[in-house]
Amino acid sequence: MEFGTMMEQLADLAGGSFSQYDDTTSVLIVPVGEHRIQTVYAYDEGEQGIKIISKACDENDVTPYEKLVRNNGSLSYSCIGIEDGVIYVKSRVLPGAEPGKAMKDMLLEIAETADNWELKLTDQDIH
Repeated sequence: MEFGTMMEQLADLAGGSFSQYDDTTSVLIVPVGEHRIQTVYAYDEGEQGIKIISKACDENDVTPYEKLVRNNGSLSYSCIGIEDGVIYVKSRVLPGAEPGKAMKDMLLEIAETADNWELKLTDQDIH
């Protein structure tokens, strides 16, 4: 299935919206609660599959690293990471996968986890 079509179907399954940035990048806006949304990026990486990632917030002096690591243990489809001072939640869709319940659940887990940490650490809806 073509990447853009696949991401559009995934956004529809999650009740969100979709924009195609270019041939290998899509932006999905995912509702995560009443009056809250989370921006999630999808990158077509060819044989490596599709990377789906959402920024929670920037790392700072009071980042609760132990709580972030413990939260990783409760995630089914994704993981929390820190790269270049940014806390993010990401996952990977294997090549050949089709949009369905599991992929929708993965997208929602990424969006909701990133949004929850963003709210906990910044008390704002930034991304």
